Amino acid sequence: MSEIEKERTPRFEVNLKKLMKNFINFQDSFSKNGLNCTIAYAVKANYDYQIIKSLFSLGSHFELSSPDEIFVLDSLNVPRKNIVVNGCFSNHDFINGCIKSGCLFFLDAMSQIEYLEDGVEIGIRVNYDCYKKDNSRYYVKSSRFGIPIENFRECLEKLAKKKIQVRALNMHTSGNDRSPSTYNLAISIVNELKQTFQLNFLKQIDLGGGYKIDERFWSVDDYSNEIKKTLQAYGLEKYEILVEPGNSIVRTCCSYITKIIAEKNRDGKRILIADGSCLHLGIPNPYKTKKMELPFNTKSNQLIVGSSCKESDVFENEIKENELHVGDVLIYENVGAYTMDNNSGYIIPKALVNYIV
Repeated sequence: MSEIEKERTPRFEVNLKKLMKNFINFQDSFSKNGLNCTIAYAVKANYDYQIIKSLFSLGSHFELSSPDEIFVLDSLNVPRKNIVVNGCFSNHDFINGCIKSGCLFFLDAMSQIEYLEDGVEIGIRVNYDCYKKDNSRYYVKSSRFGIPIENFRECLEKLAKKKIQVRALNMHTSGNDRSPSTYNLAISIVNELKQTFQLNFLKQIDLGGGYKIDERFWSVDDYSNEIKKTLQAYGLEKYEILVEPGNSIVRTCCSYITKIIAEKNRDGKRILIADGSCLHLGIPNPYKTKKMELPFNTKSNQLIVGSSCKESDVFENEIKENELHVGDVLIYENVGAYTMDNNSGYIIPKALVNYIV
């Protein structure tokens, strides 16, 4: 790529060194705690080829939740035994193809049992909504994912009839405060299920994702320390632990850069049009920060918008902020997760991607 192309806007800049540092930070934190931990990067967070390739080079496993994600992994010859499949879809051929090729498949619904062939090994995603009593911690009390604990015995009985062994439990839950102590409940429920149902073939405990790693919140060490302490309390530290970080691996390694290309005036407000679009940034990102490369001088009422046809394509509605002009550059940092791959290119072309190695 030429130097001119590298400066084109709009563009994402992906710092692969920062990406790899984030992953190694996870590895080192769980390793120094003496935990047998496998990190399965959540591909849905960002399935850019170079990102996946870099993580694979460090020994990452991968968690996927849609069939198309596996094609990216196949293109890099990622062994199927290094792939975790959360089965929130029902497709007979895909499910059995994953299991036969060595993926760890997590059962998500009772209806999927009929798809499974006799004698295979699987995992079960556990829905423990009935345990979410703490209103300060669980603001979403009902999830559509997983086998409810109330139906767990029935599920095991149906699996036993097909001689299917349960080798792993997936305890991921969303809609919580993301604090390290959130994982205490998940681990305690694993212990309860193990004691109640004699899960003799259980080898792995998948704690899922949701690691809110940021200087304003928690560190990787905060999570690994809490997880180790709780595992030891229940005598579960011998099991292999799976974690599925996505946002916390890829978010901070990416910036989005767009340039002001035109100006309008409406009712006393300057409307500044950028060559990029909020469509490139996808869902609102609570970690997003803004940095502008321009001299700070006069103040102005201004609306900064994207160049798509959507009225909602608004970057900033700034009152009495530093005045921007055509040619000024805006940089949005910490936008590596759920952004680059979430734009179809239909309304506005996808942004260029540059890599910092």
